[in-house]
Amino acid sequence: MLNFINSLACIPALWPSTWLLDTHGLRPGILCAALGTVAAGLLRWLSFLAPTPAGKVAMLGVGSFSAGLFGPFALEASTKAAAHWFSGNGRLTANAVMSIGAPLGVAAGQFLGPLIVNEDPNNIDLFNFVIFAFTVFCFGGAFLVFNNPSRPPSASASQEKVKYGEGWRQIIWNRHFWIAVTVGGTAIATPSTMSTFSSNYLKPYGYSEDLAGNLGITLFGGGIASAIALSRILDYTKAHITVMKILAFTLLIGVILFYVACVHLNAVWLLYCGCVVIGMGAIPNLAITLELCVESTFPIAEATSTGILYLFSQIFTVVMIALSNALIDSDGKPWKSLVMLITFNGITCVAAALYNTPNRRIELEKKKVNEL
Repeated sequence: MLNFINSLACIPALWPSTWLLDTHGLRPGILCAALGTVAAGLLRWLSFLAPTPAGKVAMLGVGSFSAGLFGPFALEASTKAAAHWFSGNGRLTANAVMSIGAPLGVAAGQFLGPLIVNEDPNNIDLFNFVIFAFTVFCFGGAFLVFNNPSRPPSASASQEKVKYGEGWRQIIWNRHFWIAVTVGGTAIATPSTMSTFSSNYLKPYGYSEDLAGNLGITLFGGGIASAIALSRILDYTKAHITVMKILAFTLLIGVILFYVACVHLNAVWLLYCGCVVIGMGAIPNLAITLELCVESTFPIAEATSTGILYLFSQIFTVVMIALSNALIDSDGKPWKSLVMLITFNGITCVAAALYNTPNRRIELEKKKVNEL
């Protein structure tokens, strides 16, 4: 439920977060994100002071909503920071490293949560304190962020951007941008939904809660490693479009493997394989589609396209979570929910196959190099 609230909160954050980043730069956006995240963590921790269980749930809900409201200010900054601080031979790697912060946080939470709580509800407050302490620790780093380096790292970084309002008008009619949004949104929403429902998917078929946590760590761990490796390769080959399509299909295969292992074969080893494949298909494609959103809309400022992708990823997540709840059988079996995820990813594969447009930013940089 709290994850659902967090996803909903990202929706009203779209305009203020993209406007602040694209009109005033990285520094104010990151400071806003850091301050809001600390406040959200504090609210969640102080929920132990609530006099009633209902009051505690309300404070946890407000804290989760606040985290979702300020999270986009940081999430949308990754593409902008990569564009303004890194050259074309390091941009995707930088974006990948920054964008995996969210899945890395999810993986850390899935690892530390059971370890700290240890099946004792009284330890939940301790877990919330650990989260709050970590947000305070990270807050100081926000002051080290600046808008631009003294010298632009690439020709595209020095290019004047389209004004904020005009950028929105141009994006609405850009078909290839919306395909990239669909692929990237699905790449975020699928593992997010599976992480939220991991126990619901597995326990009705006799699997343990511990296995659900281990599978989540496997999914995000495999995805993070492959994201970093692929981004280094793509920074030099520039094969973003081809790899985006392959990874969309990889994600579909991973979800099918998970479904077959969970519902039909009762094979733990295949569940792990499915989660590794899901991670490898989803998490690297986040950074790739973030870059393609900028490539297909350049010279529109980066936070606008990034913000729209993250917005639709949250909408997809909300829809997937709602459908997962609605499709669970009366006996608690979630096989229809997994079929829904397969269908969603199948449609995304078809959309990915239709993406075919020049990488405007990369082409500009090649042209400038040839003119020298």
